[in-house]
Amino acid sequence: MTDYELEQCNAISKSIIGYHQEQGAWFGLASFAGHLTCDTTFEHYIHTAHLLAGIQISESKLRLPLTVLQAVTGLNYNSVYRKDTTAYDPATKLVQLSKLRSYLVKKISVSNQSLFNCEDLNDKALPATTSENQTHSHLDEKSNSIFIHSKYYDVIAFLEELEKVSLDNRNKALPEVAIRYGISLSEARELYFNARHIFINEERLLLGAPKGSKNQELLVRALDRAYRLSIKNPEALRIFVEIFSNKQSFNSSSLHFGIKQSQKELLKQFLDVGCQLINASHWQIRASSEKAVTDLKQSLSLDSQIRIGSRLNYHGYEIRVVQKKTIPLLGW
Repeated sequence: MTDYELEQCNAISKSIIGYHQEQGAWFGLASFAGHLTCDTTFEHYIHTAHLLAGIQISESKLRLPLTVLQAVTGLNYNSVYRKDTTAYDPATKLVQLSKLRSYLVKKISVSNQSLFNCEDLNDKALPATTSENQTHSHLDEKSNSIFIHSKYYDVIAFLEELEKVSLDNRNKALPEVAIRYGISLSEARELYFNARHIFINEERLLLGAPKGSKNQELLVRALDRAYRLSIKNPEALRIFVEIFSNKQSFNSSSLHFGIKQSQKELLKQFLDVGCQLINASHWQIRASSEKAVTDLKQSLSLDSQIRIGSRLNYHGYEIRVVQKKTIPLLGW
């Protein structure tokens, strides 16, 4: 295979490997590498292989479809977004698992035994750790909402986890769950107290999240915008929430407004803010006829992208949030 003859090859081999040639290939390789023993050479190459494997693993791009991740771990789009806003790629519908590493490790290694007792915890602020990438770079770092918790994703996750605990054991589990999400004990108790009084059924602490990644993505954007609005114009958001809470029915996915002028003004107030939280094209107004809705939009100067619809024999105006296929989402 070369221009050298066998005799020349043997001469070259002997001059390079030396007397170790007679003791075997490993001894010859050790001598050529300048190592004292063949064991040193072997360990060197094994160590090198281990380092190369580590580099390959660290640079691996492990992704899973969101549907697969949800089936295996129970994490939906909303949960993934809380942990890292860039983990999910809408174009490919894949989740970058490396960006959820800290959360997954924490969930896998969690102990079933309680780590803390209530008596061991003083009412001191816990470290202000936040969910990974839960920052608001578009806001001044010194600006905080006056009535929305700055770590609202952690608050939602805290209440979601607490909701899974039986009612009798929640007070005992509360300190450990709070510390896991970086919420002080006093804040955690206040959040739990407020949440449990929203529903008639004390076991519930949160409104149900909409199903489907598109709907959850819409909700996540609305939460982000609501936080920004609570800093820029808190009074407008307060009025929006007040109208929603007065009109909301847990048995319906829509809000009802009457035909009186005062009701129409409330409707306008609500939608003016609502279109800042959710794009106008996702809002829909329905009445007994589409013409009635068109006349209402013109008289109140509502956003032209708000959809219209009709509902036979309906008295008043119905407001709801819809996707492209007009699936109602408002009853979160």
